[in-house]
Amino acid sequence: MVHYSNFNITGTTKESKKMASPKINNLYICEKPSQARDLARILGLKTKHDYYISDANDTEGVTWCLGHLLELYLPDEYSEAWKKWHLDNLPIIPCEWKYRPRLASRKPGSKAQPKKDPEVVKHLNAIKKLINRASLPPTMTAKVKP
Repeated sequence: MVHYSNFNITGTTKESKKMASPKINNLYICEKPSQARDLARILGLKTKHDYYISDANDTEGVTWCLGHLLELYLPDEYSEAWKKWHLDNLPIIPCEWKYRPRLASRKPGSKAQPKKDPEVVKHLNAIKKLINRASLPPTMTAKVKP
């Protein structure tokens, strides 16, 4: 879980230009929806939105990352030399790690090009908008014990 507080994150989105949303004083980004629901209950946040739960004034919020929203690029997307694995090429360590929104799952053996998962893209955009509204930087990270 990441908690954002006490810092002004700059940047605007098209939506923020159209309609001024209140700044979020405290934003908690949880690993799972169940963790977000529990934290929202403890904090007394009851207003449910598509990808977050807030107080009545929309100035405190809890959101979540469902599953793996981001994934690393595959080795062959960095270099043609890494398309076929050879012991000589291991370990595969790119100069710069690249991430992208998780791609939609395909059936095994499918020759179709991988496509972006529209639900993942919507979820990531919602989290980005919340972070842009937050008025504080990350101050805490916590994990739920298995």
